[in-house]
Order: sequence, then structure tokens, then C-alpha cells
Amino acid sequence: MDKILVTINYYVREKFWCSIRRLCDDELRKGQDPILTFWKAFGCYKEGNVTEAIRELQKVQDRREVSLSSAHALIFYHDQCRNPDQEAIDTLSLELDSREEMASDKDLMVAATFLWHCQQFKRAGQYTQKIIDNTGGSQNSVCLKGWIFLSAPKEELQMKSV
Repeated sequence: MDKILVTINYYVREKFWCSIRRLCDDELRKGQDPILTFWKAFGCYKEGNVTEAIRELQKVQDRREVSLSSAHALIFYHDQCRNPDQEAIDTLSLELDSREEMASDKDLMVAATFLWHCQQFKRAGQYTQKIIDNTGGSQNSVCLKGWIFLSAPKEELQMKSV
């Protein structure tokens, strides 16, 4: 699974949106995985199909592995719609705190990665730091924090990435 997630991150950085969907579809044929469905929805969104992305996410939004990350993504996708569903945005925004408290490290990692790819560096960094505090500094979380710092627009944060 880690290899697939690394490939998805590579595709996101290279803007290979169709490849994300294709990879996720191929892996989802082997068995259902809410994290792959989450990234498939991200590929749909980046290809310009926001309603399909929302539909895909709604299938897995209550799964523990992607509860927090799905809430962030659904808020983001609804904001990008031509006619945003303000009621859905408000409901999800109210649920964010409780979902954050119950989030597993895996869910925090997916949420931080999503927020990083959406240029929401501050929140992504906070989630990554929370994972580091919980796990004592797992290799994946420290690496993600480095990528977040490297991608940040401020030069002093970019220097921290080293």
C-alpha cells in the first residue's frame, strides 16, 4: 500500500490526474480501500469533475481511515462548485473538531497530505506535527513535514525542510 501512496504523490506532483484515477481503479478492483477511493476522488476533482469527486467521497466519508480527510476534502470540493452547498459545508465544518479528536494517525496522514497538495501548508503542518508527537517521529510523517516546508512560499520555512 505504501508503494501505491508514494506513486499517487508522485502523480499529484507531476499533475498526472488521469493516472491517479487509473491506478486507484486498478487497485480498487482487488478490494475496497477507503484511502484509494479518497485519492480517486482527488483525481476526479483535478480532472474537473467536482460532482463525481463529491460522490466518490460521500461513499467513504464515515470510514474511520478517512473520516477527517474526507471532511476536509468535501469542504474544499463544495467550495469549488459553481453553486456551493453551504449547508453541507457548515455541517462538515462543525464536525471537523470531533473528527480530528477521533482521527487515527493514518487519517491524519491522509488529511495532511491532501492539505499539502491543496497548498494549505499551516494546517498540513499541524496535522503532521500531531502525528510526529503521537508516534515519536515516524519516517513517513517527518518526510511529509519536510515536503510541506519545502513547498511553503516562505523562504525561512523552505530552509527548515533540510
